[in-house]
Amino acid sequence: MSDKMPLATQVGSHLNIRSIADGSLIVKSCLAGEKDFYTLLTPSEHFARLRPFIPRFLGVLRSKGSVEPNGRGEMRLDKVTQIVNGGRRESIILENLVFPFKRPNIIDIKLGTVFWNKNMSPEKRERMEKTARETTSLETGIRLTEFQVWDPTAQTMVMVPKSYGKSIAASELPAGVKRFIPTGSVPLRLLERIIERITHDVRRIRDAVQATEMRMIGGSLLIIWEGDSETLEKAFEAWDERAAEDEDEDDNGSCDNTTGGSTIKKPQKLGPPSLVKLVDFAQTQFAPGEGPDEGVLLGLKTTLDLLDGRLKEIREAAA
Repeated sequence: MSDKMPLATQVGSHLNIRSIADGSLIVKSCLAGEKDFYTLLTPSEHFARLRPFIPRFLGVLRSKGSVEPNGRGEMRLDKVTQIVNGGRRESIILENLVFPFKRPNIIDIKLGTVFWNKNMSPEKRERMEKTARETTSLETGIRLTEFQVWDPTAQTMVMVPKSYGKSIAASELPAGVKRFIPTGSVPLRLLERIIERITHDVRRIRDAVQATEMRMIGGSLLIIWEGDSETLEKAFEAWDERAAEDEDEDDNGSCDNTTGGSTIKKPQKLGPPSLVKLVDFAQTQFAPGEGPDEGVLLGLKTTLDLLDGRLKEIREAAA
């Protein structure tokens, strides 16, 4: 199995996900609620603040490979049809978030304190409430669902299953984050930058959730960072160069990189050092007039506190 596509393409994903031939897109057989969320996401101003933090949606795939595009869905139809065998269920086409990474360290953090909705049976609601009470979810707003970390010594991915996150207490969450961002895997100076970058993105997501009236039941925060030390170093170098170029463009005005009418193509970019997205929207709903989802906000606060604690540990180790 490829390091880029663990646990059915991505940690935290389900078995009804497949990638296209080159791995850059995934096709996910979905419930109606998740399809509706992505279909409404692009035109809706209600979720405008969240759009940058949600996987890119290319359309709905129907039986025999036909695509109902969102304006961009037709771009990969020739490749998508290679893996669809005339299934009857609709599927959504999304970007594969792990595709740009060489050795992706990935964690799926289940957000929120409530995992039931009014359409569930009393029995299922009781099970969901019991799970929240007996895990870290109700107290902290998060549960470490599962994660993987690249071990450079053994040259293999270390998989941590869902059972780990369900078995630990809230006081053990820092140890879980330490396992996901371990020392010894990459230089401490890079670990410090990774945590700072991830923290910045989580803060932006928190602010977007704060401004959005919705209920996100069963959704997750997916965090990915490059586990290969050499690739991570190059990714940060490329990131710094792009940031410097952006500053130059701001100072000098925009330019169109053309010579004699021909566009000068820049070299292909490396993947980012890290990526943070919200995923799993099968039960996400508008909640106009009800305010933001306080359970999800609690989970994001907990995540930020954990990242801050880990950053302090890394800085102390580097001192």
